[in-house]
Amino acid sequence: MLSTNKLKKIKSNFPVLVGDNVVSKNICNLLIKEISNSKSFDDMIMGGRSRINKGSKNFNLYIKNSVNSAKLFKLFNSKSFYKKN
Repeated sequence: MLSTNKLKKIKSNFPVLVGDNVVSKNICNLLIKEISNSKSFDDMIMGGRSRINKGSKNFNLYIKNSVNSAKLFKLFNSKSFYKKN
């Protein structure tokens, strides 16, 4: 799903990884489509952007119905990703 070997740590007060072409254009488009298809949001922030809060009922429903977003969420929250990067 991600080309994690392209990620680089940068010096910061909090964990930051940067990289070019880490997410393929195809996966990126699939993620955009999944987010765009979401109907339920938790609130509006900063000028009207819709947000789904991690752990909310809407978030759990979104992850359940969004295959690629669920894979990405699982990857980012895995112990192996944390240790590797």
